[in-house]
Amino acid sequence: MTEDIENLRYNTAIAMIMEYVNFLYKEKEVSREAVEALALLLAPFAPHISEEIWCQVLGNKFSVHQQSWPKYNPKLVEEEIVTIVIQVNGKVRGQIGVSSQASGVRRQIEELAKKEKNVTKYLKGKKIKKTIFVPGRLINFVV
Repeated sequence: MTEDIENLRYNTAIAMIMEYVNFLYKEKEVSREAVEALALLLAPFAPHISEEIWCQVLGNKFSVHQQSWPKYNPKLVEEEIVTIVIQVNGKVRGQIGVSSQASGVRRQIEELAKKEKNVTKYLKGKKIKKTIFVPGRLINFVV
């Protein structure tokens, strides 16, 4: 989100706030730290409501706008499972979930993709002319 704000991509930054709020709604218990982080992230876009959350709801004495920007641990945001999109002739025919370590191994992804039920029917009896592989993102079989 910090990068989005620095690059003036406010719509994606706000979308991330919405995603975070949806995540908090699903939690059984929401920690004070999580609500404080929400108020800090919301402050540049909704200064008045974030100030209300910071002072009235959380009971802090000083303004939310005088606080430092929240820091994140990059290790915590790494996804364990990555979704690889499978295409045949540029059309999406399926997807697979693989570990983030395996997502860059072409041979392994190619084998898993060929075994995918919906993909096999489009590859059956056809020769693969070219395979386009974007690590961690997609594999495309050109037949």
